[in-house]
Amino acid sequence: MWHDLGPVMKSIKRALKSQNIRGIKSDTPLAMDVLQLTLPTSSGTFQSNKRDGVIAPMLKFFDMTNSFFSIDAYPYFPWSQDPQQYSPRFYSI
Repeated sequence: MWHDLGPVMKSIKRALKSQNIRGIKSDTPLAMDVLQLTLPTSSGTFQSNKRDGVIAPMLKFFDMTNSFFSIDAYPYFPWSQDPQQYSPRFYSI
């Protein structure tokens, strides 16, 4: 499924363009679990198994289409799995 995201977004963009529909941007918020490193948050890195084949092409597509990239950075789930690991700085950086 991960590897289908980029091609699906490109297909949607082509379909919109073929109908002369302009100005619609593609986006797909990704869950925090695509991140391998989250602490400190300013040093976050993507999981290596998704970085090159999924994230990099997706970011390239977003850049080419002036679209947005977002992470659903809802910190409750990582915290609930290991509350001792996450200090208040995790939420403030």
